[in-house]
Amino acid sequence: MTRFFALTEIRRPENVIPFLGKPELHWKPGYSASELARSWVTASDCIPASVRAVLETSDEYRGAELVEGFFERQVDLRTLGRASQTDLLVLLRVGGEFAVLAVEGKVEEAFGLLVSEWDDGSPGKRARLAGLCGVLGLDPDAVRALRYQLLHRAVSAVFEADRYGCRRATSGRTLRHRRVSRPRDRRGGGGHRPSPWRPARKGARPEAAAAGPRSRTPRAGAW
Repeated sequence: MTRFFALTEIRRPENVIPFLGKPELHWKPGYSASELARSWVTASDCIPASVRAVLETSDEYRGAELVEGFFERQVDLRTLGRASQTDLLVLLRVGGEFAVLAVEGKVEEAFGLLVSEWDDGSPGKRARLAGLCGVLGLDPDAVRALRYQLLHRAVSAVFEADRYGCRRATSGRTLRHRRVSRPRDRRGGGGHRPSPWRPARKGARPEAAAAGPRSRTPRAGAW
């Protein structure tokens, strides 16, 4: 588990670029990395209005305040394989406690493979799936229709909550954080501004998993 970091403050959306896996591919106006950074970094109270609207519907997250945000946060899933790299991991203060919100930004990108598509039956993947489901209290055979990406993002939020000394963690709170359209290719002429971020609709596919209130003040930073 990583415990030491070289921290840098994110003051402008463009400060996120060096931390992207493929900056030349991922940082484009109207695409998820760029729009996610702009919507959060430039928000008047540090939480986008559409996200605030969703949080205010929950007794557990009403009045939440942003403490720190971690772009491209990597979390060890405690099994063999890659870490889970969350687009934005947010540490919130709710009353006298803390909560973790793991945000996955999307524009028109897919949610990735279903568990049934990702699981090729290899020992490594079977062990990882069992580990993820063990954390969430799920039956591995019952999650095959879920998106693998969202499954391990939920676990990463739970692990971070645990790392910060949370008394309890939940992965039930979800947000849909996306643009509904993106600008047309300017080479074709014209183009339009993407429509605003919108809160989740009932029954919509989730993109962010939250871990609930915790008791101890964490030490962290944005990098």
